[in-house]
Amino acid sequence: RLTLVGLEGGYILKPPVAQYPEMPELEHLTMCMAQCFGISTAQCGLIPLEDGQLAFITKRMDRNKTEMLHMEDMCQLTDRMTEQKYRGSLEQVGKAVIRHCDNSLFDALRFFEVTVYCFLTGNSDMHLKNYSLLYQPNGSVSLSPAYDLLPTRLLLPQDAEETALTLNGKKKNLRRNDFMNLAESLRLTEKQVSNAFARFSSGFGPAFELLERGFCAPETKERFRELIRLNAEQLGLPGC
Repeated sequence: RLTLVGLEGGYILKPPVAQYPEMPELEHLTMCMAQCFGISTAQCGLIPLEDGQLAFITKRMDRNKTEMLHMEDMCQLTDRMTEQKYRGSLEQVGKAVIRHCDNSLFDALRFFEVTVYCFLTGNSDMHLKNYSLLYQPNGSVSLSPAYDLLPTRLLLPQDAEETALTLNGKKKNLRRNDFMNLAESLRLTEKQVSNAFARFSSGFGPAFELLERGFCAPETKERFRELIRLNAEQLGLPGC
């Protein structure tokens, strides 16, 4: 992970890792697919390296053209050290979002949708440093766009856990009821939750079309599609 400065505000470059084939392509694909479900993400792309491989590049969110923006991750907001980033729950993150964000109910819904998307795409590494709040120059505070979206369960198929932070007291065998309990802790209404699930069901088609156009190998795309399908079935989401 390298930070590139002097490129209109700064970018973060993630080169390929031999141990995890196609990781840049998978991260880019997962970030792009999120937008099919209405999830805001950091700007990102793929760039070719001299050896022909692709690297993932993303624009930093903690700065604009004129100044740095204050950004705090959930390790900071929950008073944990970086090495404690896996200690915590999604409910605790949600409470921090509600406590600090100006438009707390809107950002609580955004947070809920990110957690569902991460489960669907097999991202079991969304720890406390992967959720952050952004502080704008005018003083407003909001949940940052999603970042570090990666189907880690494709890269680490031996990992039995489905989430990095506990949900309803557990990290695997998650079901729709667990997410409903999270929604309740976020003070979301039944209508908000049902509408969110409906958006996911309607977004599967466009997301799979995007997946088909991705830069991954055909067998990787098929494994990714099947992972999403099985997780959607686990949540009782139609349309997948």
